[in-house]
Amino acid sequence: MHLDVHREALQGWLVFAGAVVVAIITIWLVSDRGELEQRIATLEGAVPVGGKRLSEHVADQRRANADLRTTIDVLKDQVGFSLEKAFPDQQIFQSNPGFFFQTERDKAIDTLFKRAQEKGIADYDRYIGFGTAERVPPPSAPPSREDAPNLLRVLQLTEKAVKICLETPTPLQKLIVEPHGNAIRSTVVTPAGRPPLLREYELKLKIRGTLKDILWILHRLSPGRDSSQEKSGQEYPLVLKHLRLSSDNRAPGQTIQQLDLEMTLAGMEFIAEDNRAGAAAGTQRPGLG
Repeated sequence: MHLDVHREALQGWLVFAGAVVVAIITIWLVSDRGELEQRIATLEGAVPVGGKRLSEHVADQRRANADLRTTIDVLKDQVGFSLEKAFPDQQIFQSNPGFFFQTERDKAIDTLFKRAQEKGIADYDRYIGFGTAERVPPPSAPPSREDAPNLLRVLQLTEKAVKICLETPTPLQKLIVEPHGNAIRSTVVTPAGRPPLLREYELKLKIRGTLKDILWILHRLSPGRDSSQEKSGQEYPLVLKHLRLSSDNRAPGQTIQQLDLEMTLAGMEFIAEDNRAGAAAGTQRPGLG
């Protein structure tokens, strides 16, 4: 049998030539200096999505995020309190916070006590919780630089709460703020899986008054339409955390005249965005996740 060597060699050269062509095409695709990737990105940017280009959707989303952040800041400003709003003279506060607190505390004590006398409230603690015990005057020495800021925050909340209680339709029979203590601490509130969001400062009040007056107080704790008329720095709600209502009436047919109310209130101070990561984690509130 005679073998056709020429034919076999020709087939080998054809296979080799095809491999060379494939290799050349591959090298060109790999070494196109990013032109192919750039072309793909350009095409993706030009693809309409719902009648808009992808780049336009991205721009719309960025604007929406910016608007949402502005809205959140407005809501924080409406429901949170701050020292800067209530006590704008921060230069004096920074130079001597203990003396500054003492001055503002004594001023508030005198103003509120005068109003309580005008309303004829018989059972009233003129020291609004800043004494060492109920009906005991506060210490004569100013607090330390470390304790003064928190005391000033609680003073702001206490002054707001007592002012509300002093303006009921009919005078209360009793208005007592439980002693705050010298070492006031806040409760840090942390949403689940996120950095701390706010600090809560609490105060407790004991009140005796009519049902109408008590309901009036509860309604006024959260600012309404007339909140813009309030003193600067007071346009924020006091959160009702605990309430206990009782009466000394025993007979079923006895008319309810006066009720005793014990309630725990809190003010919310939002932690600045830059300080949230460094704040200690605290209590998690349902619904904040």
